[in-house]
Amino acid sequence: MKTHLLTKKRALISSVAMLLVAIIALGTATFAWFTKSTSATANNINVQTTKSSELKVSKNDLGWTESVDYGMAAAKTLRPVTSADGSNWYSAFAAKKDKFTSDGKYTSQTGNALENYVFSDMLNIKNTGGQTCSNVKVTIESTVNSEFARIALVPCENPQTEAGLEKMPAITKDNFKDNIYGAAAGRAWKPYNGTNLEEVDYETAAAANGKVVQVGDIAANAVVSYRVLVWFEGEDAKCFDTTDSGLTVPKVKFTVTGDTANQKG
Repeated sequence: MKTHLLTKKRALISSVAMLLVAIIALGTATFAWFTKSTSATANNINVQTTKSSELKVSKNDLGWTESVDYGMAAAKTLRPVTSADGSNWYSAFAAKKDKFTSDGKYTSQTGNALENYVFSDMLNIKNTGGQTCSNVKVTIESTVNSEFARIALVPCENPQTEAGLEKMPAITKDNFKDNIYGAAAGRAWKPYNGTNLEEVDYETAAAANGKVVQVGDIAANAVVSYRVLVWFEGEDAKCFDTTDSGLTVPKVKFTVTGDTANQKG
């Protein structure tokens, strides 16, 4: 009879996000929510993922592979925007040059127009092995230059099972609020929710220095899904009278690890 030896293999996914933004401003500074004559241009936003072992990843297209590239066309405009739930987004213009507050006239951004304000996609993690992958974690590392840049890695209640923008699983307001990262922990703001500003502050967790997101166990052939969102938060008090260097989207690295147990005989 063959004897069975239980071994553990370390599953590793390195996800290097190179989020590079070149800002073109009319004048020497840009302002909160931007003035009507000011724009920010984002170039070469992409994420490249490589992996080993039995975990595979995909973006919104559900193309399961060992390497994922979140491509974004050059010269996309990323203007400041705000959201209370990660699903409904609102833009505005600056009230005054020297104040971060908006003019109070918010516009809902949806469909293709939203691409000018938010980078949005999926991070799906699939265990393609025959055994449960345990202790799965996502470690976030980033050097954030802009204090009002935001990165969200939001867990979805249900895994993504169909490809396409309209098939992305919903996220909850609480999940969105609790999974926002920035230059430092505790950066607070009140986002606009479609009616007014939220009464309770939202706060960032620090994306740098190895922030760990606990995924947990992933059963054989199971999928865990996250929404990936990047934007400039217009309701942040630092979003005013800033030079282009303050609008540079950070480099981000996601590392996903887990333990897989395999039987050999």
